[in-house]
This record gives sequence, structure tokens and C-alpha cells, in this order.
Amino acid sequence: MSKKILVSLAITVIIAIAILLMMKISVKAPIQSAKIEENGQKPISGSGEYVLNQTESILKAHGNKPLVPGYTDNSMANFKEGYVTLTDGKISGSFKVDMNSIAIESTSRKSGESMLERHLKSPDFFNVEKYPESGFEIKSTEKTDEDDLYMVTGDLTLKEMTQSISFPTVIYMKNNQLKAEGSIGLDRTKWDIRYGSGKFFGNLGDNLIGDIFTVEFKITADPKK
Repeated sequence: MSKKILVSLAITVIIAIAILLMMKISVKAPIQSAKIEENGQKPISGSGEYVLNQTESILKAHGNKPLVPGYTDNSMANFKEGYVTLTDGKISGSFKVDMNSIAIESTSRKSGESMLERHLKSPDFFNVEKYPESGFEIKSTEKTDEDDLYMVTGDLTLKEMTQSISFPTVIYMKNNQLKAEGSIGLDRTKWDIRYGSGKFFGNLGDNLIGDIFTVEFKITADPKK
């Protein structure tokens, strides 16, 4: 094959690739626009005050035993109160959780839920008699490149100890309500919850409890009246 033919083929391939790229760009629709059309979701904007809807808001937690495959304990708790302030699309606010409301939904042992609930409320874990309330205060929210996804930074207080945490959260408006949902991996030892931790105790075997527990949340807030 002659050099002239090779050059001609190369030019043809480059032109074809350029055309395909132009077609791809021209037909690509914003994901967020499709989401709004399908689900009625809208990006947050404007200003206003919102109050936590306790009935529609959910808070769950999941703990595990790393050396026991598939072992997970699932619990839940109730929000005590909360508010969100929207200022020109920027979010601030705070939430409080009733630690006495901790309840076990399921255990991998398929039994012992009431015993585990008492243990979580004891001084070994959250010591709810002494610390009946926990709280989170939003310090900043930064929009990411993903639709409706924000990086939230704030102060989480457990057992009267406060640590700064950051985590991704989907935040949007729907039916005139402000919605937020996401999950957070928390290192319990940062709040001096050491029971069963391999950082502080040895030879725990199957009784080793993971330091990281996962918190899932779905928050709905209504416009303040």
C-alpha cells in the first residue's frame, strides 16, 4: 500500500472520529433535566427556612463483625428536631437525634435484639442515660459535578465529643419540600466508643467489632410556616 493511500486513510479516519464526537456532544442531554422531568425533582435554589418532617425522615445504622462473614446488625433511631436554612442556594442547619430511641431492626444471629439494644444504650457504646442526645451542625455544602450531589461538611457530636466530618449527600427539592439522602462511614473510636475494637483490645476473635459503622439517612424538611 502506497504512502499516499495510507495518508488518505488516516485523514478519513480522523474526520470520521471528529464527526462521531460532534454527534455525541450534540445529542447528550443533561442528566439532571431528565431526572426533573421523570421524578419531579428540582435543583435547590433561592432562599427559605425548612423544618424537619419527623414522620418522613429516616435514620439507620449498620455495624459488623469483620471476622464473621456477612455478619451485620441493623438499628435505627429517631430525629428529635432539625432545621435547614437555604440562602441563595447555600445550605446551613442542624439536627438532633434522640439516642433513647435506638432500636434494633435485625441481627445476623436472628435473635437477641433486645439484648443488643440495651448494650448499644449502655456505657460500652453510646451511654444514652448520660448522653441522651446527639447532634449534627452543617458548616458548608459544596456542589459537585454530579447532579444534585453535594459534599457536606459539619460537626457531629456524640457523647459530648465533637468531630468534623465530610460526606456526599444528594439534595434536591420535590413537592415544595427539601430532600436529602446519603450514607456516612463513621469511625466510632473517634468518639471514644472502644468496646470490641481491635485498636484497643487483642485476641478478640469472632467478638471483634468493626470500628467503622455506616449511617444511612433520608431527610425531608417542610417550608417553615
